Amino acid sequence: MSKVRIFALGGLDEDGKNMYVVENNEDIFVMECGLKYPDGDQLGIEMIIPDFRYLRENQSRIKAIFITHGHEDVMAALPNLLREIPNIPVYTAPLTAMMLERKLKKAGIKELNLHRIRRNAKFKIGNTEIRTFGTMQSIADGFGVAIKTEDGYVVYSSEFIVDYDTKNAAFKFDITNITDLGSEGVLALLSESVGSTRAGNSSPHHRITEQIEQYFEDTKNRMFITVFNQNLYRVIEIIELATKYNRKVVIFDEELKSLMADMAKLGYYHIPPGLEVAPSAFSNDMENILVIVSGTGKSIFRKIHKMATKENDRIELRPTDTVIIASPAVPGTEREEASMEDDLYKEAGRVLMIDSRRAYSMHASIE
Repeated sequence: MSKVRIFALGGLDEDGKNMYVVENNEDIFVMECGLKYPDGDQLGIEMIIPDFRYLRENQSRIKAIFITHGHEDVMAALPNLLREIPNIPVYTAPLTAMMLERKLKKAGIKELNLHRIRRNAKFKIGNTEIRTFGTMQSIADGFGVAIKTEDGYVVYSSEFIVDYDTKNAAFKFDITNITDLGSEGVLALLSESVGSTRAGNSSPHHRITEQIEQYFEDTKNRMFITVFNQNLYRVIEIIELATKYNRKVVIFDEELKSLMADMAKLGYYHIPPGLEVAPSAFSNDMENILVIVSGTGKSIFRKIHKMATKENDRIELRPTDTVIIASPAVPGTEREEASMEDDLYKEAGRVLMIDSRRAYSMHASIE
């Protein structure tokens, strides 16, 4: 019998700062390294990160850290960890690797021991067999991890929903690989629980196309849609609607523009030629245009708020505009969302708020 220990350094009894540890005999495997946004009354704090003390004290035993997808709550604290413990082997999929390289370069970290892996793979780290399996979530290239021990696999699911209708391979849920793991024997399953109090299935309630298509059909004036830049599934839904209704698109967020370029480079998704208008070419006089306002955390609400209060140098909202908020508040951003919403109703003509009850976040329900 092997000595297996499983514990969390963040992410339990809270939404965010995910970090989990699996010890197989003397080897340490870490899953995720994320942030949590502070509550409104935690003044002067930009983000909350896991406690790395145990990892510092046992750094010689760390064999790998897996970053399963490109969301802030699983990867944003990695620069902090690598400043304390340089050269930890980081394993992730190609899209997330590109995101991490930008993030770490911005943080001034030049040396990165980065290993790009496939979403569905089998390989060894030292003497331990590792298997990965594709999961479907709001960003492409998500995967789960299975660590083989003498007593069976320890399986970490990461975020996921089950949706058999998705055609894009970069988002597909790999039910075959997961079934194989079950037949080989599982010692422990570490599954997410963010949506576990919701009845039924998350799919198809995660899609927003049916809720917003009528606005594309009805209006010839400007449309604004907010979406988190790491929710690429939703971004693609929006771009597909813009294509269908022949509406030019302006993306106001450099990170989202970089992500869409990454998606094209990897062959995951291409914005149709001629659809996108560069922000530098945008004019307030343009009609029949879709402006995608994007960002992470509080920044997305601040961006649209400045447009509503005429504090943005480039864009002012008008009474003829339609504004769709497709970026529901996440924990720690509620105050910014409420402040934005108050001014938005004063300036825009039509406002649609898509909250998490109208369109589910891409976390598994009780299914």
